[in-house]
Amino acid sequence: TMIVQGVGYADMVGTDVSNKLNYTLLDIVGRGILEFTTFVIGTIHWFNVTSKARAGASEKKVMFTLLPLILVFATVAVTVCSIFEAVVLLAGHSEDIHEFRSTSKIHRITLIVESSGWGIHAVVVSICGGMVYKRISSLPTFSQVRSRAKRNIITKMIIPIFFCALSYALRSAWMAADFASRILRPDSTFESGLGWWIGNCWIPTIVPSMMLLYSIRKRDREPGMIDGVSETLLQRINAEPQDYDDPFQSFHTLIIEDENATIGSS
Repeated sequence: TMIVQGVGYADMVGTDVSNKLNYTLLDIVGRGILEFTTFVIGTIHWFNVTSKARAGASEKKVMFTLLPLILVFATVAVTVCSIFEAVVLLAGHSEDIHEFRSTSKIHRITLIVESSGWGIHAVVVSICGGMVYKRISSLPTFSQVRSRAKRNIITKMIIPIFFCALSYALRSAWMAADFASRILRPDSTFESGLGWWIGNCWIPTIVPSMMLLYSIRKRDREPGMIDGVSETLLQRINAEPQDYDDPFQSFHTLIIEDENATIGSS
């Protein structure tokens, strides 16, 4: 994704104009196919990890199949529309990208499909965040933890999901507004200016990328925390099968250790 968009930006800066090549690489292939697919894979991974949680798992199992399946269908729809738009653009005789976006029916279809796809993605990510929060807050020992440690744990788990959902919703809103302008005022466009680049292109790309990297980094440092029960705890439980009095005691200990580490580093 970064390579494709990097080539597109380099071509646009080098030629100082939006042409077929950089528009295809940046808007159609980069953001329309690769970026959407990459973020969906990250969300499906979150669902896969959350579905294995042992605490607060009250949702029906069908939700962990249905919601990722919806994302897969959305990805297929966005990919197909983007491919058709690229073919029509590259095979057409129009060299003016602004004219193509103003008159092309496939571009309007792609706009509404992508807007719907990003909107659905935002809703699904929000649902996933609610599931994660429910699992964390349902742990028997969580109520015994100090407020500072609670905030620390919730921040690590929920903030990346929240910002991803917000970024996806932002891009969906920009594309919906652009689609509406194409219908109501064909001569006007949202696909230009600093606002479009910041609100539709840069923020919805950079923020989720940083949040996903942060999430992966925290998961590498603290395995299984997203589940609500760490791998260390599972190993301790397996090593001490005779202790049934408080199966979450190890998790409680890990939370206190995390709190002490936080206080010590501040």
